[in-house]
Amino acid sequence: MTRSSQGIEPPSGSSKAALNLLTNARATEFGPRDVRVNTVDSGLTCTQAPQDAAEAIVFLADDTASAVPSRQGPECRRAR
Repeated sequence: MTRSSQGIEPPSGSSKAALNLLTNARATEFGPRDVRVNTVDSGLTCTQAPQDAAEAIVFLADDTASAVPSRQGPECRRAR
């Protein structure tokens, strides 16, 4: 598979964009009913990334995260 000039594989980038749009749409739809919708997009995994992603999922599923605003976190990138 070829890479774009930014180093992201086009199918992966398209899938991530679609998932982000779906998440935003569902959050807008269900937010008024106090239902939180989140995604954890870890990107390429590096040393600690799987554990970090698991901890983020557990945290976001807990009621203590109810005041956390929606945002996309940094991704782990391969060294070039």
